[in-house]
Amino acid sequence: MKKHYVLGLIAAGVPAAADQARAHGYAGDHMFISTLLLDDPNVADEASLPTFSFLPSPPEEGGTPAEYNVSFELDKRITRNFGFSLESGYSWLTRPGDKTANGWDNLTVGLKYLPYINDKHEFLVSFGVQREFARTGANGTNGAVLDNADSSSTIPSIYFAKGFGDVPVDLIRPFMLTGQLSYQIADKKLKVDPETGDAINNGISNGWFGG
Repeated sequence: MKKHYVLGLIAAGVPAAADQARAHGYAGDHMFISTLLLDDPNVADEASLPTFSFLPSPPEEGGTPAEYNVSFELDKRITRNFGFSLESGYSWLTRPGDKTANGWDNLTVGLKYLPYINDKHEFLVSFGVQREFARTGANGTNGAVLDNADSSSTIPSIYFAKGFGDVPVDLIRPFMLTGQLSYQIADKKLKVDPETGDAINNGISNGWFGG
């Protein structure tokens, strides 16, 4: 699952449950919602359709291609505190002086468990794992290969959210902090030429990410 900063984002969350409150997480009186880049720790019935992103390319010819992406995510609860998610999208890669590649991203399936809620201190924490399945998306279009299309990875994560309603400062109480810390474990680890620094296989790197 490729992670990158995005220049612009538009997202629309569509709760799948009739009860609006069930689409978001509550700890005490504080409601936590998903951000555009990070998920919240709640287990919910909801869909994000669609999320648009754009990653620009350097102006020089032959550089990293620009990427346009339209993605979706569907979340479904199995029990009140345990659920699964499905995530994919469609990408367009463009580069000056080259053809455009486009196709579906790999399918990512996730599980999430919410074991702890502290209403008094407006705090939630949950654990999850995501699995990206290689070759479930496009492996090449117009002579170009979409990034990591042939790579699988497993990503365990911890999610947390803290509301500041218990802070004795009125100005701070409406605010909250949400976060995610993940580690990507690749089935095929990236190999790099020690002299040139170029990739010599289509693997991906293990590593931490979050926000």
